[in-house]
Amino acid sequence: MSLTQKQALKEEQRLLEKKLHRRRCRSDLGYWCRHALAADYSEPGKPPLAPARCHEILLYWLNEVAEGRVQKLMVFQPPGSAKSTYVSQLFPPWYMAKNPGHCVIGASNTQTLADSFSKKVQYLLTEHKDELGVEPIELNPTLWNTSNGGRYLAAGVGGTVTGFRADLAIIDDPFRSREDAYSETIREKVRGWFNTDLNTRLKPGGRVILMHTRWHVDDLAGQLLEEQADDWVVVNLPAIWDEEEPEPAFPWGLGRQQGDLLWPEYHSAEFYDYARKTQGERDFAALYQQKPTVQEGSLFAVHKLFKVPFASLPPAADVWRVWDIAATASWGTKRPDWTVGVKMQRNATDGRWIITDIVRFQGEPATVERIIFETADRDGRGVKIGLPIDAGGAGKIATSGLVRMLAGYTVNPERESGDKVVRATPLAAQVNADNVGIVAEGTWQKAFTEELAMFPGGRNDDQVDAAANAFGRLIVPVTPVRPTGYRRHGMFSR
Repeated sequence: MSLTQKQALKEEQRLLEKKLHRRRCRSDLGYWCRHALAADYSEPGKPPLAPARCHEILLYWLNEVAEGRVQKLMVFQPPGSAKSTYVSQLFPPWYMAKNPGHCVIGASNTQTLADSFSKKVQYLLTEHKDELGVEPIELNPTLWNTSNGGRYLAAGVGGTVTGFRADLAIIDDPFRSREDAYSETIREKVRGWFNTDLNTRLKPGGRVILMHTRWHVDDLAGQLLEEQADDWVVVNLPAIWDEEEPEPAFPWGLGRQQGDLLWPEYHSAEFYDYARKTQGERDFAALYQQKPTVQEGSLFAVHKLFKVPFASLPPAADVWRVWDIAATASWGTKRPDWTVGVKMQRNATDGRWIITDIVRFQGEPATVERIIFETADRDGRGVKIGLPIDAGGAGKIATSGLVRMLAGYTVNPERESGDKVVRATPLAAQVNADNVGIVAEGTWQKAFTEELAMFPGGRNDDQVDAAANAFGRLIVPVTPVRPTGYRRHGMFSR
């Protein structure tokens, strides 16, 4: 073979490798990320960056979104785990190359941060236009088009997204700070923006990726998981696996054992120890473990609730089912309240209290009436029923109708007054003194104990309020005993 032929063959191989490289960059998300990391993120003189195993999990689910097999994805990872690098920077250019004509919204807690992600996406498309086969037409950081008919809009959470229709929306950290996440006003504003602004901008079949570290139990992820849990795929990767049971295996987890780290090549155990000490246990649990809790000062020591098997329930001296009826139904962006019925008994043996059942649901007035009647029928006529009387004529009429419907049962309507915390304090005192238990079996215990632990800082208090009212009706008044030698005029004999 002549030198010219060898050179021609070598050039042909080079062109073939380049063609194969371009094809893999456009079809294989992991391959594209390795290429871009080595070219644009690695430091000179150091080994090229590559996805760690925790990132491979993330890439798996991002690819499921790109293929349309997952429509709604939540990603929970600790700070500094490169989730924004993969989700908000590397994924969008690859997605837009793979899906010509698709439009993307990249949202974050401020317009400035959203614009910075937008600029990075533009940069990657420009630098790798040969590999991806697409490039940005203009370099406006907020709104721009691509050469294959796509569009990208950068938006701050709460900002304007009207006039733009998206195939994919990425929300990267909707809260700017801990202070914002703990503000009920801001949380509701974020929720309203997501539901009424962002969701209405999605095309049919549009996909959503929500990614943030957890600050608060009622943050956007917490709200959506309570309202739409079945709609979302959740990828939860805490910094340290702290459960006794092993972590699920790929692609749901790393298969870690208790104490294993998320990304040990980058964040050591000493790093997390320092973070725990400097940030405090509560913030560490939220940010690094994705287990947000409420502020200190909860009334209830939930761990002191004793559990009783249903078959071993002691005989009851008195039993009440007390209802807390939803004040509002679902309309517009308003979250519907819960209607709750707590069944509690006072033991005939030791005088302690046991919560034996909780019914909790959301529904319109007709549904509320039906379930209250069906529950009364199931409980039997030996269980007394407590109903609230709301202020105003409409509330009185509604309660009067429920009482008529429950003819034959012992029904006691009662107006609630005073602060919820004040009403709950007597129950909390008995819980904290090991005098209140719950039935061990059932599906309602988790939601109840979580609400109890979060009270008064949690989003919901319906179960706490109903339990406190049931407890109040079960308290047996104690007749005062006169001291020996008591005289009418208040003097004691000697």
